Amino acid sequence: MACCFAALAGCAGGLQKVVRSPPPNTQLTTAFVYPFAFRWENEPSYRPFEMSQRLIDVGIEVAGNRLAFYGPSEFKVMRANDDSAWVATNALPLLLASGSRPDQGVVIRPWAEKREGNSSQETSDAKGRSRGAGQSMEMSYLGHLEIVHPSSREVLVELTGEVKVDPFSAPTDEDEYDPAKALTHLMESLMRKALAELTEYAPERNSSSAPFPYVLALTPKTALAYQGDSQTAFETTALGKLDALEADLVQQSRARFACRTLSDLDAAKAVRLPPGLLVVEIPAEGSKLSKGDVLLQIDQDPALPQRLARQWLTGLPVQVKVRKAGGGETEVVLP
Repeated sequence: MACCFAALAGCAGGLQKVVRSPPPNTQLTTAFVYPFAFRWENEPSYRPFEMSQRLIDVGIEVAGNRLAFYGPSEFKVMRANDDSAWVATNALPLLLASGSRPDQGVVIRPWAEKREGNSSQETSDAKGRSRGAGQSMEMSYLGHLEIVHPSSREVLVELTGEVKVDPFSAPTDEDEYDPAKALTHLMESLMRKALAELTEYAPERNSSSAPFPYVLALTPKTALAYQGDSQTAFETTALGKLDALEADLVQQSRARFACRTLSDLDAAKAVRLPPGLLVVEIPAEGSKLSKGDVLLQIDQDPALPQRLARQWLTGLPVQVKVRKAGGGETEVVLP
């Protein structure tokens, strides 16, 4: 099996990339994105979910007309490091139910390490006399992303990149809702580069379908209700221990992480909404949805961006259950 290695510029510490060809005549249709693995302690239970969802958003943007994506809340991972994912997860029945063969699916495994250390620098005056030493904390993130072909047990793409965190950089609005924005940007870049390697093995599908006309955002309760293998849902444990203001701020920050363009007003409204997809923007004409509506279910399953994208990929009408901004619930068929 062909293999190539390249070290590329683009990340603060460069990018290491390994690409292998899948078996001959492979035509990929589906990608299962594992919960993001933080290789350090004390990350809240919603973080593996929301980081993977951010990568799924990138996947839909880059390859949504080629691949159907599934996220962490839709399948269970029993053994995260096993390359035979069809026995290490319960993803295979979902793949088969979609009409695809086992050899048409891949799994995407993202994870990161954090490196911390102290450094000291000796300072002196104009005459060379010592003025003492200054101490500073150095930190960097090492991001990894693998795309595995379970049927052949081949790791098709391996990407690793490192980014250093500047402790003296000016804070931005993004710092309010992303505790590791440098890592987030790094992983988004790795996801784009990894999917670009699969283009020739994932034919374009339903190219005649118009882009989805609405802008949607996951409500914060979707992430806060996520329960991983070793952690309980943040919503049922830690959230209740916060005072009302702190709990509100946590939920607003998770709403803004899910949708960076969300206004402060919409983020404040999202806190009070049930799990689902908030309609943030609508097309100018002929809209069946209104701003402020919440998609609760898509074809009777919980509303998630990738679930909607999968339905859109088929080109068939999508039935959604909607909580209207003005009150009440209804059923809508899109488009």
